[in-house]
Amino acid sequence: MKRKSGRARRGKLAPAGLVFSMVLIVAALCGCGPQTPEEVVKNFYKAMNDGDYNAYVNCLLPDEARRMSVEESRELKNLVEQKPVEFENLKLKVTYDKKNKNKATVEVVQGAVKYKNPQTGKSEKMSVADIIKREGSFAEIPTRKYKGRWYVDI
Repeated sequence: MKRKSGRARRGKLAPAGLVFSMVLIVAALCGCGPQTPEEVVKNFYKAMNDGDYNAYVNCLLPDEARRMSVEESRELKNLVEQKPVEFENLKLKVTYDKKNKNKATVEVVQGAVKYKNPQTGKSEKMSVADIIKREGSFAEIPTRKYKGRWYVDI
């Protein structure tokens, strides 16, 4: 039986090694997650707009996501996938915790919310400014940095 030389074997493995290296580079660039509190909150609202439960859960602190019971997870999945509200043109303001640089609050300060009025069944739109006037605030989302990545901490 004839053995192939080391060079011939390496020649066939080179493309596989190149592909593997490229996958690692892409994973390193894309898999590192949100680098800022604002970025994770944008991803959080985008997941709700898209009805993407997996993206929504990926925005949550891993410990919080794991603590959900099966029933809580199922209910949340149904709610996210129904897309009961849609957020438009949100502007965010980040306030870092003075005592802990790994915590920040992200406040929605501008934009609009589209929703279905439960009484009329019609789609309506309300500005964040109007909600703030009526309620005093709109949304202040706590975030926390964990293992180099920012997460929503709810």
